[in-house]
Amino acid sequence: MLVLGAVSAALAAGCFFYAGPGHALVRGHLGDVAATMLLYAALGLIWRARLVWRAAGAAAIALALELHQLLEAAAPTRSVAGELVLGSFFDGWDLVAYAIGLGLAVLWERYSRRRLTSTSHTSSAATAAGRGSSGSGSQLTGRWLPCGPARTTRCRRRAQPVQRAGVTER
Repeated sequence: MLVLGAVSAALAAGCFFYAGPGHALVRGHLGDVAATMLLYAALGLIWRARLVWRAAGAAAIALALELHQLLEAAAPTRSVAGELVLGSFFDGWDLVAYAIGLGLAVLWERYSRRRLTSTSHTSSAATAAGRGSSGSGSQLTGRWLPCGPARTTRCRRRAQPVQRAGVTER
């Protein structure tokens, strides 16, 4: 989540300071994509819920902000901070940008989770087979191992010490 937050914050800052051709498109819509990704990452850091619930929460916040823009169309926001957080006016295309940003954030998390679990399973299997990175055949024990399929890695149990030639390694 930290990497997603950093990437989306950098993208949002780039959109904010962009002054080239297509300024309105970049700042308006690409900025909304980045803001939604940043919102999802922030929710992921403070709310340890399932991916679906975090995505629904981020979508609800984004929709509430857009609804606020629709209802407050007669009283525009006058400060830069207010415009950054609440936006300036309702635009239906913002909803599309929110959906794209949320989709990219969810895909980012799923990909990073899959990469993390496949890496940890590969290194655990190599270590258990005696092919650790040290090359000496020593086994790493006492690691937290997933119990169940790779998709349900919330449950973790302590690895048991390994017996080797009458010596217990810890």
